[in-house]
Parts: sequence; structure tokens; C-alpha cells
Amino acid sequence: AEKLDGTQVMIGINARITPLSATVQTLRIQILCIGVLFFILAGFLAVWMSRFIAKPIEDINRSSKELARGNYEVSFNGRGYREITELSDTLNVTAQALGRVDRLRKDLVANVSHDFRSPLTSIKGYLEAMLDGTIPPEMQEKYLNIVLRETERLTGLTSGLLTLNSMDGKQNRLTRSNFDINAV
Repeated sequence: AEKLDGTQVMIGINARITPLSATVQTLRIQILCIGVLFFILAGFLAVWMSRFIAKPIEDINRSSKELARGNYEVSFNGRGYREITELSDTLNVTAQALGRVDRLRKDLVANVSHDFRSPLTSIKGYLEAMLDGTIPPEMQEKYLNIVLRETERLTGLTSGLLTLNSMDGKQNRLTRSNFDINAV
């Protein structure tokens, strides 16, 4: 500072701070308490976030195990993040498609079993009658012709199944070609 006459004056204040170590100790304790509090808060937040993210994935995993056991009525209820919701939707569509395929497979097996059972029953009946000796010799040729027709029917059914199987394996692919429909 300056006096009115232009001379400069300096004032010095000397103060002794004696409780400095106590203040530092108090600050250390406060920082440690705040650090522990934030660490606990961060732990709770991490657990909550992991449950928020992991719970839908655990539900999807549980449902997919049910689907693998053949329960096609299972539903996937993923929620939260967009990816989890999309995965749930895709798995729901997959479960429905697998259910339809399973019903079609069961229907096919039932129909094929029925279609095979009829000729086999006829063949068995005619052959048993011929072996029992209850059929006169002049009728045996007629019965053998019936057995032959039923055997050919079974051969046709088997051939149809093999064709269906080869088409399912995509071994026989259709090829496009241009042709004159009038000529056909």
C-alpha cells in the first residue's frame, strides 16, 4: 500500500496455526467416510444394474431350456434393452415355428403309419389264410395277386417317402427355364 506522500508501506501479519494436524486428521476421516460411502453406493448400484441386465437373460436361458425339452408353448419375456427384447421376439417366433413343425411331423407319422398299416394288414391276412390251408388251391393265385398289389402299394409309399426325404435335403432343386407353353 502507499501513503499519501508516495512512500510504500508493507504490513506483515504473522499468525501461528497450531491445530493444523488436527484439521488434516479431520479432513482425512471425512474423505475416508465419503470414500467408503461412495464405495458402498457403487456396490449397490452395480448389483442393481447387474440384476437389471442379467435377470432378463436368465429368464431367456430358463425358457430356452424348456424349449430344448420340447415344450413349444414356452414364451420368452425379455425386457429392458432393445437387443434382449429382439432376442425374445425372435425366440418366440422360433418356438411357434418349432411347435408347428412338431405338429406336422406327428401328423405325417400318423398318416404314414396308417397308410402302411392297411396294406400290411391285408398282406398278413391273406398269407395267414393261405398258410392255414383254409384257402382252396384255385383261390391261392387270386390271393397272391392281392398280396402282390399290396406289396407294390407299399413300395410306392416307400418310394414317395424317399422322394420326400431327398427333397427335404434339397438334393433335388428345381431349375427355371424358358419354354413355349403353346407347344406343351
